Amino acid sequence: MSYAPVFGRIFAQALMVLRNQNTVPMAITNVSGEAQRQTGAKVEFPVAHGALIEDHTMETPVDGGSGQASNLTLDINRNRRWKWPISGQDLASMARPGSVAMAAIADGIGALCDDVTAYVLKEIVNAAYERVGVAGTTPFGSDDRTPATEARKILVKAKTPKDGRYLILDPDAYQNALDIDAIKYADRRGSTDPGWEGEIGRMVGLRVMEENQIPEITTGAGGVALNGAAAAGVEQLTVDGAGTVNVGDPLTIEDDNYVATTAKAAGGTTLGIAPALRQNVADNRPVTIVADHTASLALARGSAYFASKPMAQSVPGVEGTPGDVFSHFDSNSGLALEMQPFRVAGGWYLYTSIWYGVLIARQNQVVRVMG
Repeated sequence: MSYAPVFGRIFAQALMVLRNQNTVPMAITNVSGEAQRQTGAKVEFPVAHGALIEDHTMETPVDGGSGQASNLTLDINRNRRWKWPISGQDLASMARPGSVAMAAIADGIGALCDDVTAYVLKEIVNAAYERVGVAGTTPFGSDDRTPATEARKILVKAKTPKDGRYLILDPDAYQNALDIDAIKYADRRGSTDPGWEGEIGRMVGLRVMEENQIPEITTGAGGVALNGAAAAGVEQLTVDGAGTVNVGDPLTIEDDNYVATTAKAAGGTTLGIAPALRQNVADNRPVTIVADHTASLALARGSAYFASKPMAQSVPGVEGTPGDVFSHFDSNSGLALEMQPFRVAGGWYLYTSIWYGVLIARQNQVVRVMG
């Protein structure tokens, strides 16, 4: 029998799972559509920075010299794949309606989507220096919306658009949020959705999402202090002490929040931070490392950019005889999915892959909601 129609059905099922399970890449700016129009493993797109407002009269010539737009380049540099062995008998059964073997597609594509989401969230968290909440304490307990209101204030001060603010919570934090009286009770909320459907929708202007792939952050430990005074504006500190720091660790220096951009091993003498040092700091002042925590997020859509596109080539270095490549960019999910079967003795290997990249463009528009 010809297996091409069966593989077509499998690919269609995979796309349906992709649409239902993918969430986080749609909460940030998705430039996958632009990536389809450009060649290679990079996508360039214009971004306006610091718009300049100036006086103008009808006599003022338009010289084009005061534009604030610049191009950002996003590397599509991460390719993840799922290898699925299928027997000839199972493949034949997939040609019939109600195939049990077809259910395996949901598990495999779901795991692939989770892998993408986990990576994107970790990249965003590692860039987040703004933070709310208490490390080790799940937010929104005791009928308290404070983490959301504090995160909202930070996003407002960062001048983020009102309709593009998100709150992405781990299941424990989401459960606490569902139990806030103003959300739980229909007479206060004006809707029965949270109580009956478990869907919060929006809270203090933030669109609330529940996500299983929220990262658990294990931070460095021990003492770290400045070795010599540091001037405001520097991004590299000279430090001493036996403490260790990991990339992405949230730090406190003189009551200001930072995030580590480089790691420091025990005995290391340099430490990169973001943003640049906000004030002059004297010699021997401590660098405090925040404790281990769950890193839920509040962010603006424009804080990060995501792109995905098909590789449009055979999978290299695998056994078997390759079949046709099935690839499609799904504008609903923002992901490009690629699938290729390989004929082997007794059946097939089915390789399904997602090629993508993420770029953090505005660190001040990301808030770590610690728990």
